[in-house]
Amino acid sequence: MTTKLATLDQANHDIEGANTEFYDVYYFDIDGDFDLDGAYLTIAGVFGAKAPAGGGLNLAEIALNYEGKPAECGNYVASFVALGDNASPEFVQNAIDGDLATHTTMGNTVDDPDKLLRVTLGFASTTGSPK
Repeated sequence: MTTKLATLDQANHDIEGANTEFYDVYYFDIDGDFDLDGAYLTIAGVFGAKAPAGGGLNLAEIALNYEGKPAECGNYVASFVALGDNASPEFVQNAIDGDLATHTTMGNTVDDPDKLLRVTLGFASTTGSPK
């Protein structure tokens, strides 16, 4: 979370999903740009399958886990990037709806290999309420 990875692939990622799905998790500013002292959390990634495959970057809830304190879920989506023919940007709010049975579907990067799928979240403890 303290480093933004330059590339995402089999050898270089924070989280691996399917065999063409790799993610980086880092602190950022409101636009999803790396900032070690940033108040937001970004999950960015690549997914290498078009429809009819489901899209990648499927997030149910994102929580910060503090030692000795309750977990804190994100309270708003600050920004996001959805790409490709299997993206469902209308479901981005599922990342903060409090329901583990719902999730985001941010698409794929097949036609945009230099871009990343991304969801950037704010948390009440660091960013307050949505502006």
